[in-house]
Amino acid sequence: MAARGGRKGNRAPIIFLCIILVVLALYTAYWFVVRTQVERLVDDWISTEREAGAEIEYAGKSFGGFPYRVSMEFEDFKYRPAGQGTVWEGERLQATMLAWNFYHYILRSPGQNKLTDTLTGELTEIDLRKKSALSLTLTADGQLDKLVVAVDEADIMSPTGAYQIDGFGLQFGLVDETPEHARLAVAWDAIELPEDVVQYDWLGTSLKDGGINIEFKGMGSVIGEQPLLPRWRDADGRIEVAQIKGSLGPVKLGMKGNFKVSPDGLLNGPLQFRLEDGSQLFETLKAQNMLTREQERTFEILLSTFTDDKFASINVRDSRGEYLFFTLFELPTAQFFESDL
Repeated sequence: MAARGGRKGNRAPIIFLCIILVVLALYTAYWFVVRTQVERLVDDWISTEREAGAEIEYAGKSFGGFPYRVSMEFEDFKYRPAGQGTVWEGERLQATMLAWNFYHYILRSPGQNKLTDTLTGELTEIDLRKKSALSLTLTADGQLDKLVVAVDEADIMSPTGAYQIDGFGLQFGLVDETPEHARLAVAWDAIELPEDVVQYDWLGTSLKDGGINIEFKGMGSVIGEQPLLPRWRDADGRIEVAQIKGSLGPVKLGMKGNFKVSPDGLLNGPLQFRLEDGSQLFETLKAQNMLTREQERTFEILLSTFTDDKFASINVRDSRGEYLFFTLFELPTAQFFESDL
């Protein structure tokens, strides 16, 4: 009797192994079904674009990623949209998704990318490192929930000159998946600007330690509709600036504010700002003979405001931020808000 029980006990590992093999076989079949569906969707999209007049070319196409991911790669690809637009050429285009998550995608295009404006013929070349990526997350109904861009290093040659980017990140997404509330966050370690872009030599060309955190509220159900900004403006939208910071030469600026969009597409509301080490900027402006006597006195008053980490407060009217004799900035007007995204 004991021997029979022992033989039954010895069957347990075999049964367990058989279950594992069945599960693996089922998952493998599931993965290939998903891969086949993804490949069919990609081929259908390419056919649809070509029928609409777009040009899509590539030297090779491959699929992989088993067991966890479904990934595809195009080699030496080129996309030219129907009509006017931007021609995109790249060494490689990679797309990846988890085999069990159909709402999250990661795109990469390492190496050389060329963007050509079909109207002007202007060429922009972007050399992306391997870790740079774009991530998309969709809601259950297929709308954009989150967009993330990460660029560890990149070299850009554009019609305005050469740029170098180090440690750049961008994230845009809905708050709690509601289209009425969205958040934008941007950060970078360093951006090297062309000399022609910077108006004054004493500013230098290194834009460092930057950060932008903005929330858009009252957007209504306008996500995915065109044009976005006019509809959002008409829905009594607001812009809450939690933080804008950055340094360019002696200018080390920080800002925060709360703005309402007027019917003309202009911003109005309170703004707070401060200058880190503002005395250095003050001495630089005086050395460059860029301040009148009245402006010097105003700047001295401004510097006294920044003691103990305090902010100076101003009101932005019609997208113009002014502090006594200074016009600090002028934001884009209604023309920007009438453009399609």
